[in-house]
Amino acid sequence: MQATGAVAACGLFEHFQHLHPLKFAGAHRPEEAEYWLDRISKMIRTLYYSKAEQVKLVTYMFKKDASLWWDSVLRTVPAGFVWTWDGFKAYFHEKYFPLTYHNEKDGEFLYLKQGGMIVVEYENCFTELARYALLILANEPMRMRRFSEALLADIRTKMFSASIHTYVELVNMSLRAKQDGTDDVDALERGFLDEEVEFSYFQL
Repeated sequence: MQATGAVAACGLFEHFQHLHPLKFAGAHRPEEAEYWLDRISKMIRTLYYSKAEQVKLVTYMFKKDASLWWDSVLRTVPAGFVWTWDGFKAYFHEKYFPLTYHNEKDGEFLYLKQGGMIVVEYENCFTELARYALLILANEPMRMRRFSEALLADIRTKMFSASIHTYVELVNMSLRAKQDGTDDVDALERGFLDEEVEFSYFQL
């Protein structure tokens, strides 16, 4: 059984390595840690590993300061402790995302306006910052209201009487709304109008 387990573990590791995961040696700025966690999280979501296996594989990519930190974390948990992905993220966030960083991003979200951005750019910024405002966006209606409030006034006006029930419908309707009295939306957005755009809430 032990040999079989060792072979299986070796196979998982080799498969993971073939995906060329990024190494992580620690970060001086939260944005650096956030970039690594985003990339590795997207990779992990495509793999059929157990949560404990995910944590083992990902933390194997820790080097230098990050490796020293993780070794210290492992010394604090009891023997036989089973890691989950959410548990790992909680420790990672506590280490690399200080409260001041969360407060800063939360403030950016509160004051986010479409302004000079096209709708696609605005939606990307909205989704990026929304992860720091989970209390504000407790449900989909609240998410839709906040998104529409920051749209340009002419787009909101043209959608006023529309029947919109989901966030995806709201974004697609925003993409279709004509801006500044022109006959079409910005050319950068025109390619999105041929079919429904699918958006998924970003989760780490």
